[in-house]
Amino acid sequence: MERYKRIFSIAVLIILFFSSSGSSFDKSLPKKELNCIADNNYSNYVNFIFNITENLSNIIKQNPKGREWGTTGEYKAAKILLENMSRIGFQDNNIYLELVNDNISDNNKIFKNLSLKSIDDKYDVHDWKFVAHFNNTSRPIECYITPKADLYYPRNYTYYSKNLKVLSFSDNIIKSLFKNSGNSDFLYIANRKIFEKINEKFNLNKFYLDNNSKYIIMYLIKFIKPKCKGIILYDDNNEVNNATHLMVANFGDWNYFSNQSKKSPATFPIPVISICGADGRWIEKNSDKIYIEFSLNQTFNKNVKSYNVIGNFTGKNNNETIIICAHYDSFWGPCSADNAIGCGIVMGIAKYFNENFIKNKTRCKIEFIFFTGEEYFFRGSVFHCLKHINENITCVICFDMCEFEQKNPPAHLEVWIPSQIKPEIKSIVEKTKYEERTGYNVTYKTQKFGPSDTDPFCYSHSSKGCKTILIGKDENFSGHHRVGYNYTTGDNMNLIDKKHLEVMFELALNITKEFTLNH
Repeated sequence: MERYKRIFSIAVLIILFFSSSGSSFDKSLPKKELNCIADNNYSNYVNFIFNITENLSNIIKQNPKGREWGTTGEYKAAKILLENMSRIGFQDNNIYLELVNDNISDNNKIFKNLSLKSIDDKYDVHDWKFVAHFNNTSRPIECYITPKADLYYPRNYTYYSKNLKVLSFSDNIIKSLFKNSGNSDFLYIANRKIFEKINEKFNLNKFYLDNNSKYIIMYLIKFIKPKCKGIILYDDNNEVNNATHLMVANFGDWNYFSNQSKKSPATFPIPVISICGADGRWIEKNSDKIYIEFSLNQTFNKNVKSYNVIGNFTGKNNNETIIICAHYDSFWGPCSADNAIGCGIVMGIAKYFNENFIKNKTRCKIEFIFFTGEEYFFRGSVFHCLKHINENITCVICFDMCEFEQKNPPAHLEVWIPSQIKPEIKSIVEKTKYEERTGYNVTYKTQKFGPSDTDPFCYSHSSKGCKTILIGKDENFSGHHRVGYNYTTGDNMNLIDKKHLEVMFELALNITKEFTLNH
């Protein structure tokens, strides 16, 4: 069966990449195993992790949607991961692709709020543009336009508008909604902070809707101002947001795709255009002289092809499994911190285990998994949990946004763990001297759930004794889901520092060793 999995994986890659021009894996990698090297000499691993991170980040240069779930860019990322896994010691019959689709059941109602028939549903964006016409010149604006997801409109839809006036939208909702807009089509423009002010003013968080003010206002605009063709959102006037824009689809949950939504809508009923702060203020300042043209071509895809990339090392007891994981999908940017670096860390651990002759000495089977669809609410990890619901998974260690540089505000490390293993993890962090060596604090969060691919395992396997460990810097990341200026600002390789990466790798390795060798 393992042999057939490998054959299937190779066949899929040939189909997906027959037109690609050459291999994109790290050609500096050795083809044979290296000699064992001494502990605490991690420079080779740091360079290897950095190269993996860079290769995954650079996918955006040929694929404008980056490693977004179910796209050509994500398939290229899978190819990079598979090829490097082959080169660092995984046997061919221990590497495979796991297709994520709706051919899965949840007999135990573990994920009862999710429609599994929608696990491979998505709005595909094919092309888009946003142009500001000003004083007889045309200025293309870098942007992200959300797909329009409304049950009352066709899902395969191309919208195009031109000669649009621009009107400011303030935190005075009544004044903004009933402002005289004439008989011409127009766009609203607003600082994203306005929605936070409206939330505070009306205490909208007490209602059941997620992201309350945005959804409420979008629907008010839709029905009160039918001439409004969308809203432009820009960000704060600071060093990061001035030069970056959001790249987020704003999906609430899968059930919306199946007309079963009980929470928030999947996204907004009118187009939402995210642009950087500098462009937004320029448009608002010159709104009486600017006319906007924009378009977006979207289709509804009920059969997204995506794959978890999996490799395993056998251990002393192969009736037990420990998962070391990271998600490899992203939004429309390099997304080096989120989460190319996590993939590099996981790959580096596997490389270390092989080169130091650890891989078959672990107490159980170790699965190294690169999950798909995390940015679309854990599609790959939910699928894997259900497919392997009867597997004895005793620990899941996940790396997500675990290393990047940000001093203002400081991006401290967060460790999401069950309370019973906090003393053990804290001891490992202290022995690694993470805080002293990086200047970042470590916060221990003992909530059951965390904001990444450990979350589904908390539902499916924690009651069976599975321990989940999530390591990342999710809090205060100014570049989170942001990009700008042709991918040179926001979440990119400029954030990755090799000195601190070495500390992070050492910490990741120490935690992994403890749970795979000593427990």
